[in-house]
Amino acid sequence: MIVAAPELHIIAPTLLGPLPRGAVQTHAEIFHPSALETLLTRGRRSRCRPSGELSAVLAGLLGLEPLPVGPIALLGMGGEPAESYWFRAAPIHLRPDRDRLLLLAGDQLQPREDEARTLIDEFNALFQEDGLELIAQGGVWFLRTPSEPAIQTQPLERVSGRYMDEHLPVGPQARAWIAFLNEAQMLFHSSTVNHRREARGELSINGLWIWGGGHLPHCKAHSLIEAVYADAAEARGVAKLLGIKSLPAAKRLAQIKATEGPSLAVWSRAEAALVQGDIDQWWQALAAFEESWAADAVAALRTGAWRAVHLHPGSGQSWRITAADLRRFWRRRRAFAYWVMEEEV
Repeated sequence: MIVAAPELHIIAPTLLGPLPRGAVQTHAEIFHPSALETLLTRGRRSRCRPSGELSAVLAGLLGLEPLPVGPIALLGMGGEPAESYWFRAAPIHLRPDRDRLLLLAGDQLQPREDEARTLIDEFNALFQEDGLELIAQGGVWFLRTPSEPAIQTQPLERVSGRYMDEHLPVGPQARAWIAFLNEAQMLFHSSTVNHRREARGELSINGLWIWGGGHLPHCKAHSLIEAVYADAAEARGVAKLLGIKSLPAAKRLAQIKATEGPSLAVWSRAEAALVQGDIDQWWQALAAFEESWAADAVAALRTGAWRAVHLHPGSGQSWRITAADLRRFWRRRRAFAYWVMEEEV
């Protein structure tokens, strides 16, 4: 329950992993984020539903029902979902590995504007009779369907860097939608876009992933959050849906001004690194969080700039830290490796 106060909520998906087995010890022995370790050790923990997806963390924090990522993100990017059913969509690269396909995603698969236009036009020409429409809004892809499909999908964050066959849609209409994904894969694979990308030494865009389908909810919830600092489409969409002031993502905590009510900041660098499967980049993101967010949080709490800072890493636990908590010196600081989760085998 969020209470009115000059408090700051930081949503930082995958800040505490999960990381692949063995990736923690590789760096943990030489990297000690003292400010973050202090916040985690001396803050007051509470349990919540574990989810690395930003939309799920947002919904839990704001007391909302689960949010469909597709229409929410479209709204956040300035689109008009209206009454249509929308999926989030993303270009992907499928790499053969023996008899399976490894799915890669992230910034390295972000097409140029002309490439996106070509791929989308080719897609819509092929699937027009099926009532499917692929669009790009602010560089983000969305798929409109003529009706609500009877499938459940997995978010891209959970699939990237893993074998696709373990995460394909399930449900009564799963077979038809898997066939559709296969058709899209063949279409993109043969596109002239990929001939040019491969000539430049870039990964080909040879597949499409969809997730988070739904209709835009008619939400009457009232939020005590006064301002949201985020670039993520989902966060901007939730802010617009609830009538919350939306501001660009802050580069560091010290840039956020305390207001009469709570503010919320979304920090996505760790999540972006894991979507790309880049563990070294994830550790670099963690170092940046230590310097620009954790250290700033400790300083702001000690000076009284914020009454409390809340940390939501999507790991099934959240932290509320106050200046009084920082003085709990008897709680010895635990090393960062203690807090990080590893993926289950």
